[in-house]
Amino acid sequence: MKLRTFALLLTVVTFPRAEVDASEKEKKPPAPTGWCYVAKEAVDAKPTPSERKKTTLRLGRGALVPAFETKQSRVSNWTKVRVVDPAKLTAETAWVESSKIESLPPNQFPPDSELLKLLGGTYLEDFTAANIAIARFLLRQGDREPALVCFVGSPKFPQARLQVFLRSPRGFALGPYLEFPFSEMQAGITSLEVRDLLGDGNECLVTREGFNLGPEN
Repeated sequence: MKLRTFALLLTVVTFPRAEVDASEKEKKPPAPTGWCYVAKEAVDAKPTPSERKKTTLRLGRGALVPAFETKQSRVSNWTKVRVVDPAKLTAETAWVESSKIESLPPNQFPPDSELLKLLGGTYLEDFTAANIAIARFLLRQGDREPALVCFVGSPKFPQARLQVFLRSPRGFALGPYLEFPFSEMQAGITSLEVRDLLGDGNECLVTREGFNLGPEN
């Protein structure tokens, strides 16, 4: 009887620990294998590697997204990426045609965790890191190093930030930024796209924003 009781207690104590360890491993996100850069026209993101599937989201010109794997179909090659919807500030995985994007090495740009360290303050909290979404864009500035522009936020936070990161000798440094309170702009920025309006190689970021004009309008 004592042996059975001990065995039962041992099972009760150790089994939940195994479940916790397994769940912790599942929550750890995979590391990207590189970056995908939309250098020319907007690219359609699909839920699966197939041209027949409905578009999940469009990656505007200048978008920079992490890549995780590639897959070959009968027609073309596909790359699995993580896409952030600026209108919802939520991230989801999708597939883009490899021929329509430029592949860049993983060490060319810092991960999200490094960008949050640069931002500091509340961006260093564990809750923020677990819920934040970062949409990245590259702005080419003629002969200068391209600027990394990020739309940072989450549906769980009262405001989002459009932050510029500039290349420095040690990597990237903070540049200018704009904040968008959700109380004033419910949808925040609905879409972003990089354009060379003057054709001189100095690109700018074009944003579309949803305004609430109130019940009287």
